[in-house]
Amino acid sequence: LSTLHLKFTMLSKYFRYALSLSAAALKNHIDLDKKNSMADYNAQNHNSSVWDFNWDKRSRGKEMDANLKKVNSKIVRHIIMIRHGQYYQRREDSSERILTELGRKQAEVCGDRIRKLIKYFEPIPLTTLFASTMIRADQTARIICERIGLPVEKISYDPLLEEGAPVEPEPPKYNWYPEEKKFYEDGARIEAAFRKYFHRPEPSQKEPTLEVIVCHANVIRFFVMRALQLPINAWARMNLAHCSLTYVRILENGEVNLVYLGDTGYMPIDMVSYR
Repeated sequence: LSTLHLKFTMLSKYFRYALSLSAAALKNHIDLDKKNSMADYNAQNHNSSVWDFNWDKRSRGKEMDANLKKVNSKIVRHIIMIRHGQYYQRREDSSERILTELGRKQAEVCGDRIRKLIKYFEPIPLTTLFASTMIRADQTARIICERIGLPVEKISYDPLLEEGAPVEPEPPKYNWYPEEKKFYEDGARIEAAFRKYFHRPEPSQKEPTLEVIVCHANVIRFFVMRALQLPINAWARMNLAHCSLTYVRILENGEVNLVYLGDTGYMPIDMVSYR
């Protein structure tokens, strides 16, 4: 009986040992799968080779673009995008969705900031201010022009810059459900606006340029995702305050730099608003 008990005890030990080895092997296999999956994810989402150097169809060829990078060319397009000031959002008639008193003050402070930036960028001139044709953007642009001393006649209005639904956001917004037709129509228009305003300097451009665009939150967020070649469906994951500044640089070789996004640091905290 004692011999049988001893054999049973030894068998139990071997069984537990084998079971522990199997569990360890299974854990290692699972961990390896996780590592491989993460490696695949990183390769798919962060591999530098996915950058399209000819994103604006203006590339001069890899060799020429590489040479432009080496000489650290100063031929740069500086693009500053401004969201309009706070406005009466709930009014049914679009012509009545004008700036609130706070929105006008935001535009004034924003204009003062742009005036300082113009001085910072000297001798690069600001000759034209681009703006959406919607009344809240128009009012914001006019106030900014007054503060920087630019005649309002220098405002170039563009309906392509109007607010809209650029592409269905992922994840979906719980309180915003445009019809599929809306994405279809607005998406094409806003994409056309991107192609119009975002491109590397033309070969004929001999000096850096400064451009200011007054438009809307959805448009600016889409432009940023598109310019950085990030997933465009992620545009709604960012928030932009009224009269916030978003600054993008486009180099001569086609590289794109986001200098800052939604900057309101120049504005008193009690003036910052999103709705």
